Amino acid sequence: MILEKFEQLLNLNEDYYIDFKSEMYFTNSNKDKSRSRAEFVKDIVSMCNTPRETESYIVIGVKNHNNKNELIGIETNNIPDDANLRNQFESLVSYVPKFSYDTISFNKKNFIVITIPVATCICIITKKFQSSMLEKDALYYREGSSNKEALKGSEKEREIYAWFRNKEIMIGSELSSYTPNERLISEMESFDSDKYFYFLITSPLNKTNSNLKSFGFVNWTFVMDFDPDSQSSGLLSCCKETLENYRSLHLVVKGESPSIHSAFGTYWYFSFGLSGRSETLLIDKKKKTWIKNYSNDFRKQIEKLSKALGNEKPVKILILTENNYISEYLNIIYTSLLEIFQENASFLLVSPEKYSSLETFSEENDIDILQMPLSHLCQIFENCQSNLNSQKDAYSIPSSSGTKISIDDKKIP
Repeated sequence: MILEKFEQLLNLNEDYYIDFKSEMYFTNSNKDKSRSRAEFVKDIVSMCNTPRETESYIVIGVKNHNNKNELIGIETNNIPDDANLRNQFESLVSYVPKFSYDTISFNKKNFIVITIPVATCICIITKKFQSSMLEKDALYYREGSSNKEALKGSEKEREIYAWFRNKEIMIGSELSSYTPNERLISEMESFDSDKYFYFLITSPLNKTNSNLKSFGFVNWTFVMDFDPDSQSSGLLSCCKETLENYRSLHLVVKGESPSIHSAFGTYWYFSFGLSGRSETLLIDKKKKTWIKNYSNDFRKQIEKLSKALGNEKPVKILILTENNYISEYLNIIYTSLLEIFQENASFLLVSPEKYSSLETFSEENDIDILQMPLSHLCQIFENCQSNLNSQKDAYSIPSSSGTKISIDDKKIP
């Protein structure tokens, strides 16, 4: 940063795009280190999530009081390194926001200016930290000179999400430069079911704080659900109505062999059995019990599905585990899918939290793993709705399954 720009910042009052701090976050020995960390993360995330068209700044070494800026400066030995600053975000956010910082010498004093560029993706807090300073799944933003939380379902939350949805998705040559959201969209090819079949492998999901209805906006061909209560109180109960607006839904339990309609069918396989069907439920959830009762049946279901799909399109397989619940089964599932679909299959693992067992599975099988809150994933799925809405304006004919088959009017002579 050039000195002229720094002098311009000193003439500003605190606002949604600029904040002044009299001291560095982590160097005051009288402060609780964890609290300082929470303050730093919250300040950066809030500016990152604030809709704006220009860069934001945090100027350290300046005390702002009654709209007057007092130049205090910071000690040279209190200037942090880049790695230390970025490590503060570890395990607390859906992705590390982009920012840079400069050390400025002015009037024989040292200052730090942190610059936050316009973000292309919302940053969500992934776990509660320091009591109520950082709340799990919270969306923080900047309003005037204060950090605020956009409450679930509020007009402000909708406003922020709408602004980010209108931003173009960043396209780069290296996936490592993508945010987790952008990587998921890229690796799943924007959930384009004209080019790919999509499979979902999912653990039981907590629907309390997430819009699970949005799972119905993806054209899943196959879902492997480890929640026996999914139909009554889990994922399927939330997204069934939405999904059935676009797909023919087939519930599948052990031993059943439905006819496969690859174009418009979704086959929802209950891999721990289905509540209300006692003959399908396991006596316990031990791995050896599942292998004995379900591993062969799962493979048969996949083999039949593979024959029906053929080599028409590649298969994108999204593995979602919210609580490390299914990690011990993943190697069996992965091996079966890979042996059957071979090079036609690609995998992506998503989890809101970090677990050593998932990281081991990811490394051993060379599968990318993304850490992402469930609410953020739901927002990505909700954006898929626009791809499906085009079907509403198309002509349709009834099928034997009862699902309407849409026909693009441009294809009708």
